[in-house]
Amino acid sequence: MNKNQEYLKQLVAIHNNLYVALACVSLLQDENVVSSLSENQVTISGTDVIKFDFIAEHLNDKDNLAEAAQSLVMNTLKSTVKDCYEVVLAYAHEVDKLQVLKEKSWYQFARMCRNNLSHTQTFEFRSHDKTLLPVTWKGITIDITQQGQPISSKFGLLEVIDLVREMKLFVAEK
Repeated sequence: MNKNQEYLKQLVAIHNNLYVALACVSLLQDENVVSSLSENQVTISGTDVIKFDFIAEHLNDKDNLAEAAQSLVMNTLKSTVKDCYEVVLAYAHEVDKLQVLKEKSWYQFARMCRNNLSHTQTFEFRSHDKTLLPVTWKGITIDITQQGQPISSKFGLLEVIDLVREMKLFVAEK
């Protein structure tokens, strides 16, 4: 397996995990989720059993259920962006394509989103970032007026899916 394939495999796994999490959100919206969870469990390492009755009771409250679904989506988006960014950066370093990566239209956008998602989930621009603003990708502009604003105001599920696609294309390039 060549370097492209190794790193692409990692990106595909992260991308698939995004869809698994979205499938879980879909399952949380099922009207039978509480009863299903209270009857189910998971066995880890063949011996440790985790029952879901306690979380079923918590999710029986519609507000808790909505909050859990939203939190799952946000955490998944955060980990997807962070993980994909790190894989692409490692790939670029390994195959000596860092400059090519930095020239991609999405790179600074992805870097700023990754950094801000990793810390406060709001746009907090460092001195260096401010010199690069505004940054635009796919018609979405990040500029200094967003300082302190939630990143979700500019960057959601569809943008993450598009960004992962761009990253996979970069790694797949010969």
